[in-house]
Amino acid sequence: MNTDTLMMYLLISFFYVISPGPAILLAIFNSISHGMRAVMIGALGNITGLFILSLVSVGGLGAILMASTTLFMVVKILGASYLIYLGARQLFSRKRQMKLQAEGVTEQRSGLSHYREGLLLAVTNPKPILFLARYFRSLSI
Repeated sequence: MNTDTLMMYLLISFFYVISPGPAILLAIFNSISHGMRAVMIGALGNITGLFILSLVSVGGLGAILMASTTLFMVVKILGASYLIYLGARQLFSRKRQMKLQAEGVTEQRSGLSHYREGLLLAVTNPKPILFLARYFRSLSI
């Protein structure tokens, strides 16, 4: 890898990391609602999802998605639908949590539930697919 490619990657990665995306918002919500354990398990699911996306991008799906506007639109719609579902669920669960807190009861979710949520969030997010496809294409892998 040459220096120009590395510097471009570092610059893009910097802005990619500091921009609050759905994974960061999910982590904030989970930390407030369920504690740091839920955040760590969800982050592990997110990391697994990003790893899967990187493998898929190396395998060529990223290039296929960039070439096929229809397929990419389907992926974007699936991702947006999942984000809408998460948002609606969090809005409605907040009301339920307030009611449970008034009664002195706390809601418990399984670690698998948090892991699956982070994994699905990462896999359905089209931004990492495009980022990884562009990155691996620039490396000529």
